[in-house]
Amino acid sequence: VLETSLLGQLAALVLLAALLFFIASALPQRVATTLMMLMVPFQAVESFAGTSTMLLAYVVFVALLLRGEPVQVPMLWSFVVLLVWYLISMSLQHPSTYSQHAVYIYTLISAFLVFWLCHDLTNRFEKSTSVINVFIWMNVLIVIYCFIQLWIF
Repeated sequence: VLETSLLGQLAALVLLAALLFFIASALPQRVATTLMMLMVPFQAVESFAGTSTMLLAYVVFVALLLRGEPVQVPMLWSFVVLLVWYLISMSLQHPSTYSQHAVYIYTLISAFLVFWLCHDLTNRFEKSTSVINVFIWMNVLIVIYCFIQLWIF
């Protein structure tokens, strides 16, 4: 049974993911990836993994693939080797810890999706300063968010 506050957070995350999926499906890839990059640092739903906003990377990536948008995937074999290596090392652990390791696998895949989307976004912009501006705005939003958290709590 979920608490009311968690239900509200989950509903907000689902609504945000649906909105971002619509944006990623309808608008240019630059807009969707930029919005995803701006939202990733903010935790929409409290979780023990602390990565619920990384779901947005999956949403944008799947929307771009369904749209037929070519997404560059650099270092794919490095990622596959790293993932296989992690799965082999995980197989040496006690089976009761598999659910804990699943969180790390989810986080690893999410991090690579964000990397691939950011790499692809950098190649789509005419000037690399555009991506730097996105990161600057992301950091400004984080600082504002931190000040709001300090002020409220």
